[in-house]
Amino acid sequence: MRNKILSVFIAGLVICGFCGCSLLSPSVRESNYYDLNYNGSEKLDLPYNVSFRTIQNISPVKLNFVYSKNDGTMIIDQYNYWTQSPETMLRRYLLNAVNFKNSENAPQIAIVATIFEFEFDISNRRCVLGVRCVFESSDKDGKIDKVYIVETPVNSLDRVELVKGMNKCAEQFTRQVVNDIKKIK
Repeated sequence: MRNKILSVFIAGLVICGFCGCSLLSPSVRESNYYDLNYNGSEKLDLPYNVSFRTIQNISPVKLNFVYSKNDGTMIIDQYNYWTQSPETMLRRYLLNAVNFKNSENAPQIAIVATIFEFEFDISNRRCVLGVRCVFESSDKDGKIDKVYIVETPVNSLDRVELVKGMNKCAEQFTRQVVNDIKKIK
């Protein structure tokens, strides 16, 4: 009888131990996913057939949010992610925001782009998008090689505000690109 009571007591302690461990363990944080998206009702018109040769990303951003500080510190957020890599999102943004001319007679423009900044500058409360683009026309006479650095201030460091700021950067970048491509002869 004594062994039975001791066994029940030990079993009770083991069960309480397991319950206590699970109650004391840290909670798992939820991961959040965000995307760049073109919300404009009007698309920008571009009278060219456009091909994207390459869009590459050399920024530290892969899918995680990246925050930068004035002292050179980079913070990689382990809980907030982009749905796709910056180069894929920016390419999709351009395709959604611009009406490209799809005709055999339209001039051809090839785009090569390199994203070198895609981050949230938390020291200065701004979003930064930096892209180097080379636009080359099919007749080889027109070519532009340009670096775009677009910065958008944000009122708060809330994730939703930061994503809205990066969307504004993408919109400003798209407008600048369309205006520059129109200048190619």
